[in-house]
Amino acid sequence: MGPDEAVAAELERSAGRAQARGGVAAAAAFLERAATLSSDPARRARRALAAAEAKQLAGAPEAASTLVAIAADGPLDELEQARALRLKGEIGLDLRHGRETVPFLLDAARRLESLNPELARNTYLQALQSAHVGGRFANDVLRYAADCAGNAPEPQGAPRAVDLLVAALAVRFTDGYVASAELVKNALRALRDEAGAVTQNVRWPGFARLLAFAMFDMETLRVLVGRSVELVREQGALGLLPQGLDFMALLRTFEGDLDAAETLLQEAESIAEATRTEPIGAARLTLAGFRGDEGALSALIKTVEPRATARVTEWC
Repeated sequence: MGPDEAVAAELERSAGRAQARGGVAAAAAFLERAATLSSDPARRARRALAAAEAKQLAGAPEAASTLVAIAADGPLDELEQARALRLKGEIGLDLRHGRETVPFLLDAARRLESLNPELARNTYLQALQSAHVGGRFANDVLRYAADCAGNAPEPQGAPRAVDLLVAALAVRFTDGYVASAELVKNALRALRDEAGAVTQNVRWPGFARLLAFAMFDMETLRVLVGRSVELVREQGALGLLPQGLDFMALLRTFEGDLDAAETLLQEAESIAEATRTEPIGAARLTLAGFRGDEGALSALIKTVEPRATARVTEWC
């Protein structure tokens, strides 16, 4: 092993220690440097992929996209190729891109079915979330994603909460609300019960927060949002924090604590500005409406409407 490769190996170990302590940004920097120093193409590709995943969590989607492109030059094994596709979809999902992200996530999920069934189910959930962004303009994409998720192999052993959620959503987006209502309630109950687990992925519980809100299950929403924000803070995943804070602000607004909602939104918007990503906006609009602030609401509509129109055009 040459000196550069030895340094790269040590940087990779340092990245693991940093990430375990919640230093995802430091881990991303270590891994990126390790990839640069790697003389072996396979190790370089693997480290670039790990760096891309860490960069995305740290709130640097452009850098993550560059690194995943480097990793794609390979060679990558089958699992790594699936992870690279999944990451491309995650980047698009986090940037709230539309139709283009769903194929990446569905392709990744199919590949993962035989390689990592649990990760495959998680990826189907992300594909459903991404297709749902298009609303009524993406019914065809959403139904296709739901069909794919519904036809995925059954999980081995007792189903996890996320398995129940994927199965419930597959029914909801094919057979409708009534047919899926009890399945959705069971999935949300299972997610609420597992909220204290220490093995949760930093993206947990994903789409379930919106689903709990849509079901008017505020008790479950309170548990899921609180735990998801806690997870993101613990692991330093700055790129995921604004969405969690937006949901928490929405919850505080409906609880009547408008000052707390404002504080949360200011934090979310500061992070979006620092990471050069688009503010989410949903909770800010709701808060302005609850305050009866017509001037603020009109100004927000003028800002949000062009972005919404652009997204509709993308899905049509």
